[in-house]
Amino acid sequence: MFGALHSTGLQKSFSLVEIKPAHPDEQIRIADDLAVTRTELKQGDLLRVFKSITQADTLIEADIDLEADKKYHQEYQKDMDHGLWCKLFALRLPARVTKADGTVIDGVLEPFSEQGMEGYVAWSIYDFDNLSYASLHTLEKGDHLTVFSRVLDGNVEWEGHVELDETPLATGRNIMHVSIDPENPSSLAFEEKPEIIAKTYKSPSFATLDGWSLRNLPAQIVQ
Repeated sequence: MFGALHSTGLQKSFSLVEIKPAHPDEQIRIADDLAVTRTELKQGDLLRVFKSITQADTLIEADIDLEADKKYHQEYQKDMDHGLWCKLFALRLPARVTKADGTVIDGVLEPFSEQGMEGYVAWSIYDFDNLSYASLHTLEKGDHLTVFSRVLDGNVEWEGHVELDETPLATGRNIMHVSIDPENPSSLAFEEKPEIIAKTYKSPSFATLDGWSLRNLPAQIVQ
């Protein structure tokens, strides 16, 4: 299968997230038209991780023309369902942006927001180089955006068999765990807890997988 590397859960594990049209013969119109499958990495899987896109299945194409929503402090792609637009970015799908001057940027979609933006999301693409601001490219009017459901080929970052065992791994770091009081759903409780990894990843290492999942690099699993 082909997809993007993601990490999930309080006891972190790594999965390949594959996106397919729920109705392949119909035009994608709403968020529910996308089917999402998560496949956790398993012992012995042949994993191939890509750092570029040379062949991929196209999901959606659009000439960027953002318009302000009158109800919210946000812009969305004109004539596209807002929920669909947001889901494309929330899933951080692989994509390509072709600028008006012919510059081509391959990477993954990023709904970028940070402190001081007051919740406003800058629809962007992260190129495959790294996670610095230099790798972040905000979509602009006139850009041509191609969103891919899966990457079939590209320059290979890493290839090999997954080696792991079922022993949980404590990283020595603490993470902030947020929970909801069932008797008072509006009340959130914050507690620092040790970070526990569901399994011990030997090859590739946990740190390597964590970096790839932060970048949501496209990958392939042969089981």
